[in-house]
Amino acid sequence: MTVDSFFCFLLIFLGTSQATFLNDTGLPARLVIDGSQILDPYTGEPITLHGVNWWSGYFQSDDGLDLETQLPDANLVRLVGILWDNGNPDTDCRTGDASQGYLTETCVKHLDNAIKAAQRHNVWVIITCRAAEAAGDGYPNDVFHDVELRAQYEVMWRWVAERYRTWEWIAGYEIMSEPRTKITPQEDVTAFYSQMCTAVHELDPATPCVVGPAPYYKVWQLDEGVLLDDENVIYTFDFFLPWSFITNDTGMVDHRTYPGEYACNDIFKGWVDKMCPEDHNAIFQVDKDFFLDILLQYPLRLQEIRPVPVFCNQWGIKHLVPESHGRRQYVQDMASLFQEMGVHSTYWIWRSYHKDDWTGFEIVYYGQFDSLVIDELTRAWSG
Repeated sequence: MTVDSFFCFLLIFLGTSQATFLNDTGLPARLVIDGSQILDPYTGEPITLHGVNWWSGYFQSDDGLDLETQLPDANLVRLVGILWDNGNPDTDCRTGDASQGYLTETCVKHLDNAIKAAQRHNVWVIITCRAAEAAGDGYPNDVFHDVELRAQYEVMWRWVAERYRTWEWIAGYEIMSEPRTKITPQEDVTAFYSQMCTAVHELDPATPCVVGPAPYYKVWQLDEGVLLDDENVIYTFDFFLPWSFITNDTGMVDHRTYPGEYACNDIFKGWVDKMCPEDHNAIFQVDKDFFLDILLQYPLRLQEIRPVPVFCNQWGIKHLVPESHGRRQYVQDMASLFQEMGVHSTYWIWRSYHKDDWTGFEIVYYGQFDSLVIDELTRAWSG
């Protein structure tokens, strides 16, 4: 064997055994944004990302293996792992130490553990920051009005990008989940995003930035006003519709079904002026076609303005909603719709906080798995 052929063999062996392919910067491979598509760096082919949300504080050591076992086609975890100026001092990651990115050691440890668990199973990870106070709840002490806080937020993200740019399977940096401000113009929110993504990309230009509209990532707020002068960006939104059905928010689960008829205010509570300007009492048949129409009007229309990837970061339905009222059909329609339309997605949520009864969005409740959700996600993702 010649020296050249030996090194070729060695490179092939390392690549296939460790699933690590270096790009021309010598850093781990990253997802490639190609217009509205995302390319798998290992195959060069378009990939549809689909998976679940993990909350790092609820993460357990078996979650990586359980995810692979229960949902083998999942290829993405959205890791809500940075709780920074988030309104709960018991779990907040924020500190006053700039040298450590204003992040607690515990927060970083939780991030590391969850990311490593995903890496072991070749699952991409979006690192997400939830910052309720900084995102607007703490007005005027938020990143849109407090210069010092904004500067600290940038330092934090620079520190995160510097730390994880050499880690495998990092799919993106989601700058702020979610911009909660209702008084800050979208152009100012977009300018904030531009500053943060520029900072992140100075240190890690290969990893996509993930941004979405104010307030609260509402899908109907996703328009050209969110677009950045940066091609390495994924645009995100959430999709919890109709809220009264998927959460039993009104305590009227026996009167909510899917498919079914819903009033405008049931679906777009607080947004009827925008969504039903001519008839605030309009009634809609909510079904798969209705959801398709919303996708066509907003995220998919954004792709017509500029070809960019779009990602539904949160969608789901609570366990307490009976299957007889359409829970399975809802999951089936949503999961298949995202796949059919090329919308990347993560289900909310894999595991949640401890509670006496299984009533929330969680797929995993102690040692039990939500077979209905798992069956329908598997059906959609394996197609």
